[in-house]
Amino acid sequence: MTKLAFLLYDNRSGSTLLSALLSERAGVAVSHETDLVPAVLEIPAGRGVLDVADLVEYLYAETRFAELDLHRKAVEAALRAQDDTVSREVALQTLVRHYFETHAPEAEVWIVKGPRLHYHLDVLATAFPEATVLHLVRDGRAVFRSKRTTPSGHALRTGERGVMDADLVRAAQNWQRKLDLVEAFGGLTVHTTRYEDVVHAKEASLRRILETLGVSGAGRIRSGSRADFVDGQIGGTYHTLHENVAGEMKPSQVSQWQEDLTPAEIEAYEGLAGGALDRYGYERLATSEFWVRRQVRLLGLRLRREGSRWAALGRAVRRGDAMRVLRGKAFEWKASRGG
Repeated sequence: MTKLAFLLYDNRSGSTLLSALLSERAGVAVSHETDLVPAVLEIPAGRGVLDVADLVEYLYAETRFAELDLHRKAVEAALRAQDDTVSREVALQTLVRHYFETHAPEAEVWIVKGPRLHYHLDVLATAFPEATVLHLVRDGRAVFRSKRTTPSGHALRTGERGVMDADLVRAAQNWQRKLDLVEAFGGLTVHTTRYEDVVHAKEASLRRILETLGVSGAGRIRSGSRADFVDGQIGGTYHTLHENVAGEMKPSQVSQWQEDLTPAEIEAYEGLAGGALDRYGYERLATSEFWVRRQVRLLGLRLRREGSRWAALGRAVRRGDAMRVLRGKAFEWKASRGG
């Protein structure tokens, strides 16, 4: 029986690199970077069930589902084989199975790669009780450094200006919140890997992951390349962000954030998320500073964040995207409170 795993990560944490490395192995298939899971689980459902026709229309109209290269009629037929209405869990089970049976039926392990999985761990455990969670962690300071220089998905789709996240407070809190959710979760086997270890000790890191996934010796043989994964699995919207994945791995870039972030930014980030940095073995760099001065500085950052939060909601309203944004935030809030 084919094994299933979900890859959890914060954006700009090296998930595409890890996916490309794993996909080189004959027995491993990694999905396109898809928002399939949140799309199915966050869509409104009367009495907990979804009408198949409405679900298919929603998937092809509002998400990157079309980039999965699945024939629309085949998707609808797979869902209707269950019933004309399905629960979110059944819809997700059906779509995940249909995707991999279409693209990688012979693989020993199927890995679902996508954002926002942290907020749906309990449902994933219910729908896929035998699955494994691969949890990829990168130094949050490096994640922030990358997010504030990387175009957002909306900017890539529309040509407008905008980055993933230039708000240090929000970036630090979101990074730490996702770690907290995984640490508090006990429903599935979780295997945590640091991005830095993948870069500095690639073979050892991959060996541990493949052992956790139960990939056979034959399944560990290299049969592809990172370039194949980028060309085949990264949709057009985000392809340009990952072209470097196929190139030479440069360990020196792991610490690039130390040059690009100012001492004040490093101190603020460590003040917000220092406990999580400590737990995952990331050394703090900021020297100790008078406690009151530090709190005043963090308060200023938080106040500026509140203004940027309302501005972001205003932009979502203007582009007709407010309901999707608010629905996603509601699920994040629910997950952060354990229910």
